[in-house]
Amino acid sequence: MEQHSRAFREYLFYICLALQAICLSSAFILIGNWIGLACALSLGGLWIYARNKRSAWVPHLLFLSSLALAAAAILTGAQPVLPVIGSGFSLMVWDLFLLNADLHDSPQKEPARRYERRHLWSLILAATTGVLIALLGRLVSINPPFVLLVALILLAMFGLDRLWSLLAKSK
Repeated sequence: MEQHSRAFREYLFYICLALQAICLSSAFILIGNWIGLACALSLGGLWIYARNKRSAWVPHLLFLSSLALAAAAILTGAQPVLPVIGSGFSLMVWDLFLLNADLHDSPQKEPARRYERRHLWSLILAATTGVLIALLGRLVSINPPFVLLVALILLAMFGLDRLWSLLAKSK
């Protein structure tokens, strides 16, 4: 069971890393920025290289670099959809990197497996919700008042909290 769990984390990490690299690279290819393309591809290689190293600050630096690269793509004229989705996958890569570092040397007892399962479900739920909201924001163009936006954000947070509570009770 321990090997299946670790293998699933590894697969999920590499899938998210590949999707991050594809989104950021595609954004730079579409605008013809070859330096940005090289940076996006080399950033993926740095994530893989850092996977073998034990450092507390490297994943945070790589995550900030991923976000800066997505911002650079938007500022240089790329359509925001690909860099925003790439940023979402960057967040997932960073989170999975830290989760793997936390669980690497710990024995896979039942509480650790439960923690990992709950963490992965919350990560998938948060990432899916974030990407759907970002895509919905690109498709729907409205100009609501600021107070209404704050109320909608609070409603979404409350809804996610309730959904998470229901998922936790069903386990």
